Amino acid sequence: MNPSIMCRSFITLVLLLFTQIIIGQLSWSAEIGLNQSSYEMDLFPNLTPTSTSNIFIGIHNEVPLTKKWTVGLDFEISQRGVAITQTSDTLPNSFNDEKYDFRFTYFDIQPYIMYCFNENISLGLGLYSGVNFLESSKRRNEDRQNINQLQFISSFDHGMLINARYKLKKFTVKVEYNWGFSNVNNFVYTDAFGAPVTGDNLQLRNLQFGVGYYIK
Repeated sequence: MNPSIMCRSFITLVLLLFTQIIIGQLSWSAEIGLNQSSYEMDLFPNLTPTSTSNIFIGIHNEVPLTKKWTVGLDFEISQRGVAITQTSDTLPNSFNDEKYDFRFTYFDIQPYIMYCFNENISLGLGLYSGVNFLESSKRRNEDRQNINQLQFISSFDHGMLINARYKLKKFTVKVEYNWGFSNVNNFVYTDAFGAPVTGDNLQLRNLQFGVGYYIK
């Protein structure tokens, strides 16, 4: 038999065996919970954002490496946002004493490493990367509106995460914090004379509380 064919066959067999091992060891859970999020803003100290509450749903996957170490990989549909109140004596002047609630929905992929203190408690550290696919805003006393066409927030967001999990039989509870590295600002501000002001830095700060149920 041709050596190259034998080599490819061997590699294929190893990959198939490795996949079967991973699938056999993989456990996963369906999760749902609450995001308490805001965005850090650097340019306008008088324009203070406040946090908003939104939801997330996701799938948590984990594969044990050793008794103490596990690889986690989560897929989430995650809503985060920020509320901004504009007053007449602050910059920019585009909101005119109104409060706006902005919501941004992302599809997130979150790989991380978990340290298991015991069979119930673990601590995770890793990264997240998200793609924004839906934007909406709500003005005070008005209905929420789709603002995808305005593209206030950039399409991609990346950052670090740390989480803690408590598992009891089939159920799990988690607390997670997301620290955004990316400047996701697409806002266009204007000063008192109508001139554009640029350079503001928007970075996600998100505290997440969730519950889940292990399917496998």
